[in-house]
Amino acid sequence: MPSRTTNYNLYKPDLGQTDPEWGTGLNQNFDTIDSELKNAEDHRNLTPSSSIKPHNISEVDETDTDVTKNKVVSNSLAKGWEDHKNSVIGSSTPHNIDQVNEADTDTTKNRLVSNALAKGWEDHKNTTSGNPHGVDFVELDDAPSDYTDQAGKAVVVKSTEDGVEFSNPAPAAHGPSHELNGSDQIDVRGLQGGWLTADTEANRPAAGTKDRYFYATDTGKLYYDDGTSWIEITPTPASHAPSHQPEGSDALPTAIPGNITEGATASEGTSTSFARADHVHGTPSEWTP
Repeated sequence: MPSRTTNYNLYKPDLGQTDPEWGTGLNQNFDTIDSELKNAEDHRNLTPSSSIKPHNISEVDETDTDVTKNKVVSNSLAKGWEDHKNSVIGSSTPHNIDQVNEADTDTTKNRLVSNALAKGWEDHKNTTSGNPHGVDFVELDDAPSDYTDQAGKAVVVKSTEDGVEFSNPAPAAHGPSHELNGSDQIDVRGLQGGWLTADTEANRPAAGTKDRYFYATDTGKLYYDDGTSWIEITPTPASHAPSHQPEGSDALPTAIPGNITEGATASEGTSTSFARADHVHGTPSEWTP
């Protein structure tokens, strides 16, 4: 019984029997073979004639490991990757590198740095950038950026309570009395002069404060501070007027009274001086002793 081939369905006559169709079948075979040979020839003509570059594909350099080129991977390179893959698959330490424990911050071990640890160092760098751990000045918000003109001042909270600044802090309120752990000053309620007792030596303060006065009770002398030293003040009486008039000068020395002469009628008597020098006598035009 005649049959057909598997790939191209060619006719296979039954040689043991008389097959009236064997001639037709052979002709079909020849047509199929001719068609497939033509297809093969057409495919061959589509590629360069060079036998070392079929289908216009570059020949593979098996020693070249550049995977960025657009080329077919050679068998030896593919085999190398296959062997590498098989050597690390299932290994707890591929490439002899410990697995990364992202929760472990131990940097002394020979391991890859985890993302979490690297992120921590990145945050730390950004936090301390410009202010390394050996910083010599702490820059504060709302405060000057250096120490210029800030001698003796302290960093205090602003009165607006929205920042800090360099300032001289106001002293705390003083207590009503000067006691241990209390106020550091008390109010003086009116000054009173203190009198030294008899035979008490007065300790005069050092000179140097101008326009001060010091009275030594033991000597009865008054001193003036001219800013350098104490100067003794000697009282000098005012000069007297030439005559003793009401509301005039102090008393004039009194001379020995002279004799008063009697004048004639309607005339005045005369004298070189009066017996009293603290008043003036008004004499009438006519005077009788």
